[in-house]
Amino acid sequence: MFRAAALASALLAAAPAEGQTIGKDTLIAWGREAYDLSVAQLRVPGSSLFAESANLSGERFGGSGGFAFVWPASIQFRVLNALAELDPAAFANVQRSYSTELQSRYWRWTTSGGYRSGVPNGDLFYDDNAHLVVALADAYTLTGDPIFLSRARATYRFVERGENDAGGGGIYFKENDFGWKDAISTLQAARSATMLYRITGENGYLTDATRLYGWAADTLQWADGRFWEKLYLAGPKAGTLGDHAIVNSAGIGLSCNVELYKATGDGAYIAEAQRIADISVRSYFDPTTFRINDEGFWAFELVDGLIDLYEIDGNRRWRTAVERGLAWLHAHKRDANGHYGLFWGRGGDQTLPLESWNLIDQAPVARAYLSLALAQERLSGDFDRDGDVDGADLLQWQLQSGATTVPGLGADASSDGRVNAVDLAAWKNYFSSGLTAAASIPVPEPAPWPAAVGLASAARLWRRRVIGKRKAESRGRKAESGAAGCADCLAF
Repeated sequence: MFRAAALASALLAAAPAEGQTIGKDTLIAWGREAYDLSVAQLRVPGSSLFAESANLSGERFGGSGGFAFVWPASIQFRVLNALAELDPAAFANVQRSYSTELQSRYWRWTTSGGYRSGVPNGDLFYDDNAHLVVALADAYTLTGDPIFLSRARATYRFVERGENDAGGGGIYFKENDFGWKDAISTLQAARSATMLYRITGENGYLTDATRLYGWAADTLQWADGRFWEKLYLAGPKAGTLGDHAIVNSAGIGLSCNVELYKATGDGAYIAEAQRIADISVRSYFDPTTFRINDEGFWAFELVDGLIDLYEIDGNRRWRTAVERGLAWLHAHKRDANGHYGLFWGRGGDQTLPLESWNLIDQAPVARAYLSLALAQERLSGDFDRDGDVDGADLLQWQLQSGATTVPGLGADASSDGRVNAVDLAAWKNYFSSGLTAAASIPVPEPAPWPAAVGLASAARLWRRRVIGKRKAESRGRKAESGAAGCADCLAF
């Protein structure tokens, strides 16, 4: 039986008072505890993969065929990406082995491709596969290993098959289920397409991304910046929007805008990301306790999105919200054995040990802690890594401008492997804020930023200018892509 014992390294890291900065080493210890417990208790013997659930009797259960469903598996992939960035010598091979077995057990070997929801069978969901494109593209950016890019391309090809003109565009939730167009499938596809554009430079991906995000913004987005879950196409709710504005759609929409800014340099995207971040902090964080109220498997996407934005605009409000939320999570929702339940905020303190726990609840916790640790490690604008942002860092950017590099090294603040105006903008933001201001004023590169009072209208006007032009180009690309079949599958 599992006894109440946390990892020694994590126990040595005392939780800070709520609202205070959490040290990088503490965050890594918290993240490693959640990950290492999953390895000890959820990993399938003789496998790189994990079971769905475990309990105090030492049993692994749930999922499909003895393995977790592919959604929690995709989150665990992103945990491994964070670990591989923090410690490549220890985790690069683990990351690759995980991806290879995941593909071997879940991939559907037909021209349509796609990851099944379970092992060896299961439905194919477009949102699950879009999550995996994000994980695979991130893994490629970190490592340069072409196998990750090959798999990301092939998986994206499946995802884009879920789009058609019904409801004006957007992507369905599940293959062969035409009941609704889905916010997460569409937004995560737009995000992943932008990531693939930044990796490959292929314009078709950017065209897809702007079209998909434009549909989500025009069809599903609330006036305040959040997104409805879906547009119903069939049944008694056909033609209506529903049912909630869930936290992960805000987080993914936020990250999508940050990616589009990195890809284009257009300030309207950061303005929109800031608008979504503002309403998200006000809506999904408790104003008194600072906790993040929702399910962890959704909430971690907002944590990632706020960190993504913080690394671009230097606004400490986003980082502070995340730090407070995660400090509360560790202090109040971690049980005596180091496990976490479903909710990050609701339901009161976790005073009793959980009798069972799930990968889909443990992996988001590890990812969130490690993502914040990475944000502290890669201080945007500190190109000479001396702990501050000053004129010496500007000199580093000037010496490296136009160069390609290992993502995240040198003056590559945006971690895209290129030193350019986006990285200079990051330096300007951090330099002007002194790293301590509650908010920094975005520096335009290359175009002026919209005034704060016009963020929503400016972003929507910009989208309408470009989306119509790109729709026709994109349709042609989709036809060519469909004819190509699954050539990238051969590189698996």
